[in-house]
Amino acid sequence: NGCKGTATSLVTVKPTKTTNISRSICSNDNVVVGTQSFNQTGIYNVVLQTSENCDSTVILNLTVSPALTPTVSITASKTDICPNDLVTFKATATNTGLPPSYQWFVNGLPVGTNSASFSTNFLQNNDVVNVVVTTTAFCANPKIITSNSIKIIQNKVNYTLPNPKVQYCIGDSQIVDLQISSVPNQSYSIKWINGTSIT
Repeated sequence: NGCKGTATSLVTVKPTKTTNISRSICSNDNVVVGTQSFNQTGIYNVVLQTSENCDSTVILNLTVSPALTPTVSITASKTDICPNDLVTFKATATNTGLPPSYQWFVNGLPVGTNSASFSTNFLQNNDVVNVVVTTTAFCANPKIITSNSIKIIQNKVNYTLPNPKVQYCIGDSQIVDLQISSVPNQSYSIKWINGTSIT
């Protein structure tokens, strides 16, 4: 019929969305983006569809570190001691990060400083020494570990002198009976005040 018409449409163009994600995980973990799971070091581009049917891109920068099992053991400079002997304990820790923290214990009570070694001359018989280490390594599991325990044996000679005052005439001899009730695990010496030393 010779008539013309004009139609107008409003079109809205929505931009795509890009999200950057950086993650650090251990080798026994994973990162899930959408329906995909990742556990290897690398950069991954994942395209997702939004509720408005527009593409959304996730760029994942993933760093994977190996899982670590920390350990700690201790040694002592000596375990059989005499009263007031100085004993030094040393801890050897692995997979704990740098630096871990140390807490020493004697019979379950905290002693010493935050150090891989501990020295003391106040140990008694049957004292037990160990150390607890708190790791700083990112992928260490468990984070807190306990060392082996070292038991101290204090050697002490117990003796009695039944007759401490012995009288005799010049030229005579007399036997003095020193009764030892316990003998230590190491050599010892007996020294008489008016005599000589024997071992």
